[in-house]
Amino acid sequence: HVQAKDLLEKALATSRQAYDPDHPRIGILLLALARSEKALGANKEAKQHAKEALGIFQNHFDPRHPLVLKAQSF
Repeated sequence: HVQAKDLLEKALATSRQAYDPDHPRIGILLLALARSEKALGANKEAKQHAKEALGIFQNHFDPRHPLVLKAQSF
């Protein structure tokens, strides 16, 4: 998970430059990063990233969309 976290952080930084900050791809990366952080015991950071992802997903998808539900379950 340490390597995954590092790669996800790099991908997120690159994606933030390439996409609108509210783009669903950013949310997907944030949620993946949150999962890695949670597995590493960084619960505060994981919840923060999942919350940011949830905000993005709620702006784009129906409340019953699987990505919204995954982010809410964090």
